[in-house]
Amino acid sequence: MPKYTKVLVIINPRSGKLKVRQQLFDIASCFSENGCETTVFTTRAKGDAERYAAAMADRFDVVVCRGGDGTLNEVVNGIMRASEKKPIGFLPAGTSNDFAHTLGIPDLGKKSVKAIVNGVPVAHDVGLFNEERYVNYTASFGVFTKSSYSTPQPAKNLLGYGAYLSYAVKELSHVKTYRVKVTCDDKVYEDDYVFGSVTNALVVGGFIHYNKDEVDFNDGIFELLLVKKPNNSREWYDLLKGAYTKNFDERFMLCLKGKEFKFESDQAISWSLDGEFGGEQRLSTFKVIQSGIEIIRKS
Repeated sequence: MPKYTKVLVIINPRSGKLKVRQQLFDIASCFSENGCETTVFTTRAKGDAERYAAAMADRFDVVVCRGGDGTLNEVVNGIMRASEKKPIGFLPAGTSNDFAHTLGIPDLGKKSVKAIVNGVPVAHDVGLFNEERYVNYTASFGVFTKSSYSTPQPAKNLLGYGAYLSYAVKELSHVKTYRVKVTCDDKVYEDDYVFGSVTNALVVGGFIHYNKDEVDFNDGIFELLLVKKPNNSREWYDLLKGAYTKNFDERFMLCLKGKEFKFESDQAISWSLDGEFGGEQRLSTFKVIQSGIEIIRKS
């Protein structure tokens, strides 16, 4: 007998390069072949995945998300608001799939399904942004974050991660700085920043990489990264190379850890939450909820 007999699969047919529609039947049949009673819902509008998960989680043993980081964020928010929390299985089908890369979850069709069927639930921290929105792995502001939610879906479907890169490069031509007072637990930092993020991941945006021994997904702590503006193209190169190679340049990058964060600014700051637009605020808060969810990992 499988560990999970009743499975709810929530699929975003618009994620990634339109592969989800082709694989819908394969996913359902693969769960069925492994002895699971499978119910499949496809999303039609933003917020559907959250509503499905919140309303129906208590009827199933596990809720499986097939989509990108944004769809997973909706499922997590639904589970956090459900009458009974259930473990989450993730079948990545997005463009960047930062969260899947962090957890080592491959997109291998039937093998990924079997990893869920035979996997084990592992506790995972989540964040709470402004006391209203749960975050799987990152909340960020500044340069490159706008491209994560403003890149058109058709471009992402056609070009994949290259679409993000092309839109991110355009942002470099008009980089904006923000004067921000940041409180990390009981310590305060104030400066002009071009980028800031609170994360619980090994990969953010495809270009920020953390060392495995620096990140624990269930320690009640998120990593804070604050970046000052480089003065020229050479310094931009040094900064981006350091972020990609896990050698953060201390001239521009401040790396901290904490449980609670507050961001205060005289100007409204646009936030990206797991790659989706999170609103504009002058005051934002973020706190870590330890063991907020369970993600099924390969046993």
